[in-house]
Amino acid sequence: MAEDNIKRQVLQSLAWLGGLKGLGQIIAWCITIYVIRILNPTDYGLMAMAAVCIGFLTTISELGLGAAIVQKKDINHIEIQQVFGFVLLCHFGLSILMFAGAPLLSAYFNEPQLVPIFKVLSINFILASLYIIPQSILLRRMDFRSKALIDCTASLISVVVTLISALNDYGVWSLVYGAVTIHAVSIFGYNVFSQKIIRPRLSFRGMKKLFLFGGFLTGGRILWYFYSKADIFIGGRFLSSRLLGTYSVALEMVSIPLEKILPIINQVAFPAYSSVQSDAKIVRSYFLKSVRIVSFFIFPIYSGLLVVAPELIDLILGSKWDGVIMPLQILCLVMPFRALSTLFTPVLNGIGRTDITFVNVCFASVLMPIAFLIGAKWGIGGMAMAWLLGYFVVFIFISQRSLKTLGISMSIFFLNLRGSFIASMTMWVVVYGVRYVFINSLSHQINLFFLIVLGIVTYIFSTFTINRSNYNEIWGIIKSVKR
Repeated sequence: MAEDNIKRQVLQSLAWLGGLKGLGQIIAWCITIYVIRILNPTDYGLMAMAAVCIGFLTTISELGLGAAIVQKKDINHIEIQQVFGFVLLCHFGLSILMFAGAPLLSAYFNEPQLVPIFKVLSINFILASLYIIPQSILLRRMDFRSKALIDCTASLISVVVTLISALNDYGVWSLVYGAVTIHAVSIFGYNVFSQKIIRPRLSFRGMKKLFLFGGFLTGGRILWYFYSKADIFIGGRFLSSRLLGTYSVALEMVSIPLEKILPIINQVAFPAYSSVQSDAKIVRSYFLKSVRIVSFFIFPIYSGLLVVAPELIDLILGSKWDGVIMPLQILCLVMPFRALSTLFTPVLNGIGRTDITFVNVCFASVLMPIAFLIGAKWGIGGMAMAWLLGYFVVFIFISQRSLKTLGISMSIFFLNLRGSFIASMTMWVVVYGVRYVFINSLSHQINLFFLIVLGIVTYIFSTFTINRSNYNEIWGIIKSVKR
């Protein structure tokens, strides 16, 4: 009965997060694409350099204690106050560090324009400290309806501010103002919906277990961020801001499912796994179900994007962004495996095995920067190839260790991927063949429309033919949510 209640809560949470955030992201990305057309690659290159530094400090800002509030079975009000006190100290310290270190960071990238950008963005640490605890409380309650409303509202207001600024010729500052706005709106939303006034307590007695969990989690986050953003950090040193801007837009576009869709699943998965962490059978069942669901959507998305990239980039971004096409197509080959690897983190953290996650990212944080250093010699194409070749090795390593911890064999894991992979490859062969043989002479708009329709029809047909069980499972989930 308890398992049925958890299933129902998970499905309802996915419905709220998927529905509201999906609608919000569609609107936000329509505006974002228009902003990309207004701004130029140099603007995005500057923002990418600033964001990689800000993002790194964000990963260590609260030492994983927000997640510890969610994962801990029993936590009292005093412990929450202690966590809040620690979060405030860390965030204010990082804000001062970023503000004072702006000239040094700008000197590394050899971009003087970054100094004021770093100083303004340093305020984000202070803003974030004021909603981390209320956000964790909502996650612990699995109140994803409120979270979806807050995130959707914050995202939409942020992109509107960015658009208005871009239309008024603020250039890179349009992106800076949007980044600050999303935190400001989140403060109001999370504090209102959490319905709790938390006062900070500057005493850390009895927090050993929380620090231990958070320490492993933060170590993993630091290393994950180090290797996942090493391409921007290394590229910022060896490539021009224009080339880096082109590469960062390609990476941003190809990462949309990872950053906009998968977090919806993982946000629900972490508290769900935490609630059933003592039942290994249920944990394995949930994990394999998430693998089947994600692979059902992620393989055809990237197979299709690989084929239609030239038409899509020309239509939505314009000819000045043609340099995005080649790295984007290469990245499409590795993104499905990056998406699948993200499913390991919430299940391992949920059962308290942050040590496994930590070792996984240790391996990736050694291999991937080496790959990027080598790839940077061949420009943005070399950077994309570094992801493709390097991350394939990382994926095999992470999968073997994580699956062994969960008690799942590699053969079972790949068996759960097989149907979606074969159906998407069938779709790719058909769409690519038709594109190559018949319609290269047509306009990009007509090509794009025809290829998308052909891809959808082919994938549906392939799914009914060779992957019917996955379809039935997903349709059953949809019907359960409706009920």
